Amino acid sequence: VDSSASVESQVGRLPDADKGCPHLRKIFHPKGFTDKDIVALSGAHTVGRCHGDRSGFEGAWTETPLKFDNSYFKEMLAKEYTD
Repeated sequence: VDSSASVESQVGRLPDADKGCPHLRKIFHPKGFTDKDIVALSGAHTVGRCHGDRSGFEGAWTETPLKFDNSYFKEMLAKEYTD
């Protein structure tokens, strides 16, 4: 499988990991997601890891990827975002 084609096919479907809430809303509201839905979906990232062939990023989302807690949200709140 060509991983670059896989990532490119996701353009516009998946959010850019380096942007904030307005970007998430732009991507998910047209798909029928509410802000509450987006938060729940985002929270799933507290467990597991990202895959380069799907997102362009590789590695764990948090320091403890096998533990379900609020560390993902804490890390997201601590980041500086750009428009």
